[in-house]
Amino acid sequence: MKSFSQMKEEVALNTASGGAIKGLGSPPDDFPPVKKRKLDGRTKEFKEKVKALELSRQKRHIKELEKKYQIKLGR
Repeated sequence: MKSFSQMKEEVALNTASGGAIKGLGSPPDDFPPVKKRKLDGRTKEFKEKVKALELSRQKRHIKELEKKYQIKLGR
């Protein structure tokens, strides 16, 4: 039977190796590249994305105008 101090040393040695978990300590070159999905202009997903982008652009523009002229614009 191992004593507590022997078990503690063994655990410390095992965790210090760093090779127990794949991907930890390895450079990012080891991972495969992630392919980006291209959005097709005919899909519903694309149309929703464009709508969301236009809405955020409009909100940002209103915010800039409010800051520039120190007025509240109706939303």
